[in-house]
Order: sequence, then structure tokens, then C-alpha cells
Amino acid sequence: MEKIAFTRICVRVNLTQPLKPGVWINGPRGKFFQRVEYESITVACFKCGVVGHRDHNCPLLRPQKKLIQAPALPCSPLTI
Repeated sequence: MEKIAFTRICVRVNLTQPLKPGVWINGPRGKFFQRVEYESITVACFKCGVVGHRDHNCPLLRPQKKLIQAPALPCSPLTI
């Protein structure tokens, strides 16, 4: 039976950038992806990785509004 091990580390992250879901590790048996669990972050979006909003408020999931340009209206010359 293989022993399961956990490691806890403290790192400094830039909260203006999306959080990374994990890191690639070059281990003795080859390269593998290690998922990262963040502690003490209470408001984070797991859709885009940004801290400050939750999944249901993610701006990436909101439908994009198309801007429609209004037709040009005729106007008289400006006189002063």
C-alpha cells in the first residue's frame, strides 16, 4: 500500500492575477500535475481564478452585450 503525504507551504501570490489551479512537478517517476488548495481566501471564483467575486458573478460567464452604433443624425452648423 502506498503512503499518502501532504505538504503545506506558505507562498505570496499576486491577487490581481488569476489563481493557478495547480503546478507541474518533475518527480522521480516523471512529470505530474499537482492541484493546489488555497487557504484563507474567502471570495474567489473557480471559473476564472480571480479573487474578489464568486462563480455566479463571474464577468467571463455573463453574456457579452453588443454595442449598436446609432445612425448619424443631421445637425446644423454651430454658430457663435
